[in-house]
Amino acid sequence: MSCDAESCPLPTEVSADSTSDGDSNNGRGGRKLKRQNKQQQNEGASATAAVSGDDNSADVDDDDNNNNNNEGDDSDDSSGGRRRRRNRVGDDDDEDDDDEFIWEQELGLGSPVMKSALVPKNKGIIIVQSKDDALEDFGFEQSTTIYDYSTGSSVVAIQPKGRGPCFLLEESLTYPEIMNGVKQLNGTVAARSDQVSLDGIGTPLSNEDQHVMFTSHPEVKQVCGRGHIIVLAEPGDLPPYNGAVKEIKVLIYDAELTITVPVGRRAATAAKRLRSRIRNGSSGQINFAGSSQRKNETSQSARYSWRQGLPSGRSVEKSVIVKSGDSIITVESIDSNLSNYGINASITTYDFTTATGVVVMRTVSRGPCYLTDEALSYREIVDEAAKLNGTFARPTAVQWNLPWWVSDRSRFSLILFRTNPALRLPCGLRAIIPTVEPTASTSYNGTTTKLEFLTFDGQITIIARSG
Repeated sequence: MSCDAESCPLPTEVSADSTSDGDSNNGRGGRKLKRQNKQQQNEGASATAAVSGDDNSADVDDDDNNNNNNEGDDSDDSSGGRRRRRNRVGDDDDEDDDDEFIWEQELGLGSPVMKSALVPKNKGIIIVQSKDDALEDFGFEQSTTIYDYSTGSSVVAIQPKGRGPCFLLEESLTYPEIMNGVKQLNGTVAARSDQVSLDGIGTPLSNEDQHVMFTSHPEVKQVCGRGHIIVLAEPGDLPPYNGAVKEIKVLIYDAELTITVPVGRRAATAAKRLRSRIRNGSSGQINFAGSSQRKNETSQSARYSWRQGLPSGRSVEKSVIVKSGDSIITVESIDSNLSNYGINASITTYDFTTATGVVVMRTVSRGPCYLTDEALSYREIVDEAAKLNGTFARPTAVQWNLPWWVSDRSRFSLILFRTNPALRLPCGLRAIIPTVEPTASTSYNGTTTKLEFLTFDGQITIIARSG
């Protein structure tokens, strides 16, 4: 369907009668809208009065996802006493007003549910709401999904029921594609969407990463509130989780999404359990038998663990995770004693999906991902890890000193994620910093600091720019 703002039928919005019995709950699950002209709101005391909204505008308020306080060009609707307000699309007197598109979504169960998309003008943001009370009858939760393209790249956050963690989703659709889609869906009954399953048992973003995201995407903060931010992963991309889980089903713009989450635990606690399963109780020793057993129990992944000797004569635990049918290798160096030896607890991801191996290193706490290349092949690393499993490895003689200082970090991250999308999971919203061999051209006269990493086959010192 092609039309412009002048010739298209005006989209409509379902809202509750905000002056009826002091109850603003919409039977379809409304969203509270704040109006800038408060005087008109206070003067309209009659439940049947139509309030003219030519000079009003609507802003999203995420403090309460279940209440409406709407004004506008309202007219009575015969279904359940609800009102429908026409959007003022193309209204020159209300350039800051939000556009809203409403349609019904089939679930393959005989009765469609209502969905809507709120589009603040000139912000590059689309907010998809799935708030129909009938969703619970079909096993779905009410939810809000924000598609934020305000910075050029997409950030998609899903907030089920307005509480708990927010889930970040990788989105391949562009802003114009979604906009064209919701315009075509407006006022229609849409066919059933694709069914997608993702894991939500990963580690939440650090406070620093979450602060960075909320600073650059304040509208995402309005939707997510103070909850944790968890990056969704494809099934099998994360280490197996043997605890109790449950499924959360939500409707996003183009899919029925099922998210697997831990039961009765915050996602951060679940992540700690994933990392601690290679230990034997509180002794801090590796449970080698458990590692071998896990390898035999699942064909999806194998974990190899050993003690890695250090030049100081000490040793620490190191593990390699290999997923069957994948070209990704994850090296965990997260022994609690590493800090005593001046080494950062870290996770290194080896991505062999492209012709040459790409390696990213990151600390488990905060900071960017550091990028380097890899001389070993996928098979060489897997075979060597299998040999090291359950042994004590001698200190490695391989050490590098790699400085970094580059300018356009955000653009580099976007390019890397296009060629190696699997690296989006370990790095999340962290900057991607290329490292280089020390040369005269890489000299830096400012203050630096050193970060020590244990990778699969060596110890790397990153000479990082302070501040």
